[in-house]
Amino acid sequence: MMVALAAFFVVLPVGFTSYGQAQQPKAQGNVLNPYGAPVGAVDEKGIVTTPYGSKLGSVDAEGNVYNGSSVFIGKVYRNGDIFNQAGDYFGYVDEEGNVYNVSEFKLGSVQAGGNVFLAGGAARIIFFKASKGAAKKPGPMPRPR
Repeated sequence: MMVALAAFFVVLPVGFTSYGQAQQPKAQGNVLNPYGAPVGAVDEKGIVTTPYGSKLGSVDAEGNVYNGSSVFIGKVYRNGDIFNQAGDYFGYVDEEGNVYNVSEFKLGSVQAGGNVFLAGGAARIIFFKASKGAAKKPGPMPRPR
C-alpha cells in the first residue's frame, strides 16, 4: 500500500504545471492598449468582446453604443467624438483608430478598418467604462462635428 501511495504523489505534481498553463486561452483582439497588447475586440457587426471572447456590448451603424444588457450607454459621432448617455464628452477616436481622452492622452487603439463608429463604440465600452465623462473636471470642448 505504501508503494502505491508514493507512486500516486510522483505521478501528480503539486503546483502550477505547463499543462495547466496551456489550458488558458491567449488574449486576442483588435482593441489594443498603448503597448499593443489586446484588451478586447470588435467585429464587423459591432459586437464588442473581452480578449477572451465574452460579450461586453455592441455598437450599431448610427454610432449608438450599448452595454451587454442592451442598455444605451453612449454615442459616437461621425468625426469620432465619444459621449456617454448623459451627453458627457469622453474623448475621441481618429481615422487610424487611435483613442484619446479629453486631455489628449492616447489610451490605445482600435483596428476597425477606419470605421469610427466601430472604433469609438469599442473605446466607449472598453476604455471609458465609467458613466461620467468630462463633466467631473474641466476639459476641452468636443471637436466640431
